[in-house]
Amino acid sequence: MFLHTVPVDAEKLEKDRQSLIGMCHFGEESGSKARFIMFGFGMPQILIILAIALIIFGPQKLPELARTLGKALADFKRATNDFKASIEEESRAQEEHEAAKKAAESVKAVPPETEEQAEPGAKVG
Repeated sequence: MFLHTVPVDAEKLEKDRQSLIGMCHFGEESGSKARFIMFGFGMPQILIILAIALIIFGPQKLPELARTLGKALADFKRATNDFKASIEEESRAQEEHEAAKKAAESVKAVPPETEEQAEPGAKVG
């Protein structure tokens, strides 16, 4: 697997970071109330969604459903971290291989020319 680097636009990266922060954040204090916004939904919308889920699934099934969803998210996060670690390991191995290859080429490219530079017991041509 070959990985290559792509130039990063710092302004675009900061803009993307700010938009992600805007999707889920605690807003500034406005009087005595703090706003909570998640993916464009406010607290009233989230409460309505939870109430509908409670009506549809019932109070006995809802904790089981939440537990299953939590386990699925944990498994997904674990798989994502494993994938990220394997990509980083592969990249590091590729960089080490290239560095070793360059070091071997540089050693072969510079043969000793004088007797002072030659290793003891080696003949100088």
